[in-house]
Amino acid sequence: MPALTLDDGTSLAEAAAVAEYLEEVHPLPALIGSNAKERAQTRQWWRRVELNVTKFIHNAFHYDEGLPRFAPRIPLAPEAAAGLKRIAQDRLAWLDRMMGDVPYPCGERFSAADIWLDVWLDFGSSVNQSFDRSLPKIGPWFERMAARPSARASRKLLGGTVMRARYDGQRGRAARHRRRHADAAGAARRRVSPGMWSYIAGHIEQGECGWQAALREEIALVPESFWATSYCERFYAAASNTIEIVPAFVARVTGDASVRLNAEHSACRWVTLDEATGLLPFGSQRELIAYVRRAFIERELSAVLRIAWG
Repeated sequence: MPALTLDDGTSLAEAAAVAEYLEEVHPLPALIGSNAKERAQTRQWWRRVELNVTKFIHNAFHYDEGLPRFAPRIPLAPEAAAGLKRIAQDRLAWLDRMMGDVPYPCGERFSAADIWLDVWLDFGSSVNQSFDRSLPKIGPWFERMAARPSARASRKLLGGTVMRARYDGQRGRAARHRRRHADAAGAARRRVSPGMWSYIAGHIEQGECGWQAALREEIALVPESFWATSYCERFYAAASNTIEIVPAFVARVTGDASVRLNAEHSACRWVTLDEATGLLPFGSQRELIAYVRRAFIERELSAVLRIAWG
């Protein structure tokens, strides 16, 4: 949920409330409106967009592609996902018919309603909810939005770093533990270069998805069960000047499981989660270990997170 913390410690949540506050404090440029009529028009279109289109994109993602991430946190209805996606596309066509022969929903004026719709349509395209680009009003509108300097700038952070990073299937990581109790053991490895310990991690190969790469990755363990998580490791890659978002997976293996190293690694050993925390060099790695303890050791596993792979 978006939140804005003020200097006095007050926290404001909900995107519309935050936007209204920011515009009152910094009225120019006016994205909601500079007078009562403009503000009413913006709120009208924002509500039309949110209630008829974007809330369905949002919930469909929760119930389908985002299921592993949100299952431990909120009630979900996976059986509703397909219907919600269909409703979103139908209502988007309705919204297209509502728009007149003007460049923006609020006529000649670019507004917060445009930003809201653009962000969600862009997000939808990244999670298998692409919209019909042939819609006569919204199709050209979306192209105009993408061409705006502010839209291009929103994808960058400080000298070209990708801000709206999204998982593109090029990387996958897995954390593995041996048994589900308080002193559960975790596998840690030390790479030949730069000589640091790591949990199982690596890139995917042609034709694989992230969880398939995690199953295959280099030490050839065969798990008893395999699980998605709601954790994504985030880190800055200086070489490419990007923020990478990498999904994590968890596996259970038998107590006699053997590890086979390849040329990339010099050693391996089974360790407790506490020991793994002490060995791992990066904060995001240690945060993953803490997440595994909370979500997979200290509570019952949610069956919806289990990946049927065999």
